[in-house]
Amino acid sequence: MTDAITLYWGRFGHVSVLNVANDFVTHAHGEAHLIIWLEGTAGEMTIGRET
Repeated sequence: MTDAITLYWGRFGHVSVLNVANDFVTHAHGEAHLIIWLEGTAGEMTIGRET
């Protein structure tokens, strides 16, 4: 389950603060994303062959 805590859209893009309580599924985006872990159990992310 993913809950949006806050969302902001501006001239240069958007910012989302999400509470993610399940695994991400493999998917792709046409733009770069910056993910910051704030609290909770650390997860694992794989990009290409890097984990």
